[in-house]
Amino acid sequence: MLRLLLLAAVLCVLPGQAPAAQPTLTLRFNEGALEAWHLSLRWQGGKALAPADRPRAGYSERRLALAAAEEEGDLLRFQGDSGLVLSRKARQLALSSIAVSLRTKGRFVWLSEPGGPALLRASMPHRYPVEAGGDWRNLDLHATAALAERLGQPRLEGALLGGLDLRWSRQPSPLFGGLGAPTAKGGRRCRQTAVFHSEQTPTDVQMIDIGRPFQMRCEGCTSGSSNGRLVIAPSADLGNVGAADVPWIVKFGGDGPPYGADQHPYLVWALYREDGAGRLDQIAVSGLKHAFISQNDSCDCQADFYLFRGCTDLYSAFTNDSADDLGPRSEVIPARGLWGRCGSLYDRDCNNSFDQGAAVADGFAERAVVTEAELAAARAAGDRLYIEAWYVVRDDVDIDNSVGHRMIGAEKVDAGWVFDTLEPMRNGFVVDRWAARGGGARYRAAERASLVDGHLQVGVRIEALGDGRFRYHYVLFNLDHARVVTAGAPPSLRILEHRGLAAFELPIAAGLAVEQVEFRDSDTETGNDWALDVEAGRLRWTAPAGADLGWGRQLRFSFVTAAGPERGMLRVGLDPAAPAEQAGLPLWAPLAPGHLFADGLED
Repeated sequence: MLRLLLLAAVLCVLPGQAPAAQPTLTLRFNEGALEAWHLSLRWQGGKALAPADRPRAGYSERRLALAAAEEEGDLLRFQGDSGLVLSRKARQLALSSIAVSLRTKGRFVWLSEPGGPALLRASMPHRYPVEAGGDWRNLDLHATAALAERLGQPRLEGALLGGLDLRWSRQPSPLFGGLGAPTAKGGRRCRQTAVFHSEQTPTDVQMIDIGRPFQMRCEGCTSGSSNGRLVIAPSADLGNVGAADVPWIVKFGGDGPPYGADQHPYLVWALYREDGAGRLDQIAVSGLKHAFISQNDSCDCQADFYLFRGCTDLYSAFTNDSADDLGPRSEVIPARGLWGRCGSLYDRDCNNSFDQGAAVADGFAERAVVTEAELAAARAAGDRLYIEAWYVVRDDVDIDNSVGHRMIGAEKVDAGWVFDTLEPMRNGFVVDRWAARGGGARYRAAERASLVDGHLQVGVRIEALGDGRFRYHYVLFNLDHARVVTAGAPPSLRILEHRGLAAFELPIAAGLAVEQVEFRDSDTETGNDWALDVEAGRLRWTAPAGADLGWGRQLRFSFVTAAGPERGMLRVGLDPAAPAEQAGLPLWAPLAPGHLFADGLED
């Protein structure tokens, strides 16, 4: 019984809550987003119901009663008392009543004054299957052009202000009963005909789109600040392009086939900066987000705990900021897609139940955090910014199409940062694009090593400076490599130790001098930078304790030297005392003193 009550909390339903007697609208305004736009919010009058389901720290929330829907085909209209008051400087919007409209086959909910233009637009719903009515949750809540005009800030249009839930069903979705509960009418066929991963029916999940990231909150941001720390999160769309149905079981939702565990994917994202000199730096990295339901759009199936063949799914930026869906990357074995549930953030006592109140520590923990200084410098220099997102899926046969990236722009507006997309999403990792694009480099390459414990990748660009010297830029990216020590097996797997890369060495010509040496990892802390030793015939970097290169993370090292490139071997390892023990990746290295670029030798 306790297991089902905790599952209900995970899935956005208060344990023991009675079925809704009338339609309800839950508004969740992100206090960090409001602050960035100099917006103030208060609730004035209106009839509020019980507190919002699944309350979130850092959000101002209210659950409102709505009148029964007016229906025109698939168009539904609701209306109710609101009491919402939004202000910006001398301007104010008071919504004593609110009108809500949507198309049941669409992806949007519109909020307005009765008879007026839409002021708020909600998108990317999780539509939970119900026998009658509807149950839409976790939508992104955006400002419209009309709201931006009313409040006197044109750039407010499209801004993410929070999230929204809308329910007009008397019965809760069967999914809230867990994996073993009966599915809603019409949803059984897809589960009954499920086909799971094998050599003949491989798993293949593809990233379809990544939305522009939004600033969720900032520490130290004001209109005139330059050193704030801000949290960013994008939305993501994906599709099942393989021959197998993929488990998408919410954590603690039941131990289902084919793995006998609450198996689900994990979403991670990162931000990159490429400057005019050819440097590629990873400037923000998220923790991981546990997936918890598949929408099964674009097909004949319903939302379920499986992503069925030919179906698509989505997660809003709002859900990707959910404190009780995030977690540390060190709790997952990435190359195998396994979560160490036992002893994790959500099951400290290893009793296979969701720990009451479990969540990441605060609004910055396990999020992608970037500094204002980094964004301002990139904007001033005209550097490229890339947002990258990746679904880690157990048994996926093509990790390169499970990831996507796109170039974005960044601009300071009011007390926050606004990001815009500058191109369509492309599948693949940013490091591959960087190495292939080349810039002014004559030699460029990306090499990947597939090892027992995962994959590593290195990219290189080499530029002739015209005075007999060469500038080398290397990027070492740990895709999904981790050496772990475990106890037990899924669903009660415990991860006892989780290590990334801790050392690497690059061969160089004997007696070669190097200058202008740079090292950059994915954070701004100089105290955990790796140490460089220049020895006969090699450059060797080693990580201080606790600063190993974890999966999905990147570091860059650059230098200038008088030797040209020849093929060599980058050695990487887990033990700083034995850097060559683990693997070697072939690549261009400074092994040819006095070498000049020759036609036909470039990669």
